[in-house]
Amino acid sequence: YKKLEKISGELGDYASKYFMDCEQLIEKDLKTALENDTKIGNAGEEFTPTKDTKLIAKYAPVEVKVISRYFDKVTKEEISDKTEYIGKFSEEYNIAPKDIEYYKISQIPENSKGILDLTENLDGTYSNEIFVNFYYDKLSFNIKVEEMISEISVNGKNKKINNGKLEKLEIHRKNVSNTTVDIRYKIIVTNDSEISGSAILGINIPSNLKFNQDSNKNWVLENNVAKLETEEINPGESKEYEIVLQWVGNGENIGTFENIVKILNTNNKPNYEELNYEDNQDKVEFIITISTGLNKQYYTIILVSVVILMAVVYRIVKIKRKN
Repeated sequence: YKKLEKISGELGDYASKYFMDCEQLIEKDLKTALENDTKIGNAGEEFTPTKDTKLIAKYAPVEVKVISRYFDKVTKEEISDKTEYIGKFSEEYNIAPKDIEYYKISQIPENSKGILDLTENLDGTYSNEIFVNFYYDKLSFNIKVEEMISEISVNGKNKKINNGKLEKLEIHRKNVSNTTVDIRYKIIVTNDSEISGSAILGINIPSNLKFNQDSNKNWVLENNVAKLETEEINPGESKEYEIVLQWVGNGENIGTFENIVKILNTNNKPNYEELNYEDNQDKVEFIITISTGLNKQYYTIILVSVVILMAVVYRIVKIKRKN
């Protein structure tokens, strides 16, 4: 409790005195004073005492203020405005952490609940303020990308897909110059974090493959790099996108075609960095080879003939040695 008046007793013939903190009189004393026609004044107000005037020491409960502060656990910067709770000395209090957008509570201090009490300062004085510090972690943000070959069309006819990561196509040497192959790539973009966001994808078009704008209306070609901005992707959600590249045979552009998709940039409202950059690209390979036209049955006949011929030669040599 706080003592409101320090003097008790008759004042005698003093000409003038000041009221103490009478505005903080507890309610029951104020009511009694009014009923007895006792003069109630404000602190600092002058009055003229008489011979019968008395100052009575009065007490009122001290108010204790709980000040809550909110910090980023890593940077130690305050991330939200302070809040205050005011209660009476010896009352119980319990301060809950508040919700802060794009953050989650990491650490709740022990003094977030307890009994309202005065805090002793280093100089021996007492403070009626309690500081409660809450620490928060940023919500995670991450977008990853995966790629696979979903369709191969040779002169308009679809070819069976094996695993989508490594595909091989064999073309007869006589048909190379009049063969067109369309390769459809499926790109899966996944938000595996706690904040919604989008990404900008980029594919460096292989030198022997062609990009046709009519087949890829959502993509924009800049300096031989096809780019696409995804829509907003919510946490735990995946979006699929496609790009079609074309191979036109000329007898020289054969071999392995590596297609790499990359996340060039990401966006989110709090402008957080990504949690993991290692999943920001993926690749697939497409191999085109030239066949000679000999089928497997022909190779089998040749192999069997060679084996028989070797057996005959061996038998002849063995007979000659005996003779």
